[in-house]
Amino acid sequence: MRTSRRALFTAGAAIAVLISGCSSTDAPATQPSSTTTSATPTASQPDRADRATEDADLAVVKKIFTTDPPGLQAGQQAVIARTAADGDLVAVHWHETADPSQPWSGRAHIDLYRLAGGKVTSHWALAQDVPASGASGHTMFDDAYPATGAPPGEEGEETQRAFAVGAYDTLFRDQDPSVLDRSFDPGYLQHNPLVPDGTASLKQFFAGAAFPPQESAVSLSDGDLVWTFSRPVGSPNPEDIAAGDVFRVAGGKIVEHWDVVPTAAVAPTTD
Repeated sequence: MRTSRRALFTAGAAIAVLISGCSSTDAPATQPSSTTTSATPTASQPDRADRATEDADLAVVKKIFTTDPPGLQAGQQAVIARTAADGDLVAVHWHETADPSQPWSGRAHIDLYRLAGGKVTSHWALAQDVPASGASGHTMFDDAYPATGAPPGEEGEETQRAFAVGAYDTLFRDQDPSVLDRSFDPGYLQHNPLVPDGTASLKQFFAGAAFPPQESAVSLSDGDLVWTFSRPVGSPNPEDIAAGDVFRVAGGKIVEHWDVVPTAAVAPTTD
């Protein structure tokens, strides 16, 4: 996954299309909703946790960020952009910066935790430097899509998770760009700094690019957001995580995307 994502970056703006959505220049997006999945790279889908347990697990992780944010460097602050709790997983998308008023500074992070009995059992940490500007004009952390409507509920979240993960795997594992017309809004909002809004540029990229396939290894859904953590297809280490992507789903389409693409695959640490 890292290899393929790297290939995207080297290829130019259409790259970093984030292991998930893609992007280009186009009209503004329509509306977002969400998707979900929760599974280990090697195990079958676990039972969904009840909302109270998910909220308790999220509180455990938020306490970690209050007391000792993972990987925080001296003189920096941790600013949480969004979180998700689904099944036995909690994910946090956050900004490490010396000045929270400057979104084009510091590092972007996505951390993934697996919990059992109220304690962290595994932890993946992804980080990348934030550039000075972005092709779409959106930062790596803000919300550009005006989400509306009630949360989809557990069943709706699971439906959205399966939808978004399926779209991701079709695009990056099967390398079938036709999914862009079926599953992505034409005005798809892009927070990857290398790619402009819309799907047009992604179509151009996939029309002439060749890169190693990558696939979703772990995913979760909370509210209208679906999170997927990917790896290279056929990776010798099934727990390697090469990148983290977050998709907003609305009206049956992927309408917004964020990602963190570190320089190397990351294996989980266990507490």
